[in-house]
Amino acid sequence: MALQNDYPTMVVLEGEVLFDRQRRHLSRQDVHVELKEHEARLLSALLDGIQDKREIIELLWESRGVIVTENNYYKVVKGLRNAFESVGLSADLLKTLPRVGIAFVGMAEPLAAGLDAVERLPVAAPVVAADDDVGVAPMAESKPAAAERRRQAWLFGVLILAMALLCGSLLLRSDNGFRLLGTASGIKIYVFKDPGVSLVDVLARYRRFDLEQQNTRYIYYRAVGKNFIILACPTALPDGAESCVSLMQKNI
Repeated sequence: MALQNDYPTMVVLEGEVLFDRQRRHLSRQDVHVELKEHEARLLSALLDGIQDKREIIELLWESRGVIVTENNYYKVVKGLRNAFESVGLSADLLKTLPRVGIAFVGMAEPLAAGLDAVERLPVAAPVVAADDDVGVAPMAESKPAAAERRRQAWLFGVLILAMALLCGSLLLRSDNGFRLLGTASGIKIYVFKDPGVSLVDVLARYRRFDLEQQNTRYIYYRAVGKNFIILACPTALPDGAESCVSLMQKNI
């Protein structure tokens, strides 16, 4: 399950509020609300026509290897409703469907203001880059942008490889380079060598993943460049490795 790529990046809700899917913003005149990642992904899923609660949970968490309870789902729904009210939208636009899930029941239209004017321009006239979803042919990607895209893809591949190596080293030997940093909130936190982070930093990065319901007792943390990898486990490794949750985050 994945979000559709052909849905407009900029969407107008109820004719008044602009939703920027890429920047995760809701805007209405001078009122701007930044959505949390899961809130933005939930709204995108609803605009894509996804309504089933299980499908939404799989899309937001399980597809990334994170196991959560329905409490996480309800927390995100509540957060999105609060964000709606902050920009003057009714929370009732997010309608609960009993025994099914949730649906957006308002009006949503792609941002296409000025499209007619753009289409009337001479072919040779310079045109500001526009989204594919408003019918304007995309501009050729610049060489620097293409290079940056390839660099990001390469870095993410390295991150995946590092995750595999990390799991393997933890499972195959006890002397794996990790040391106990300390204990916080009943969780023992181990770090690989000396990543230069504090106990509070590691715990805060773990909590970004919204895993309050996870039975985590051990955290294994490793920095990889500007990224980091976390294994959240109910028991110390290598025992119980199959119960661990692997978490990756780009850009510390």
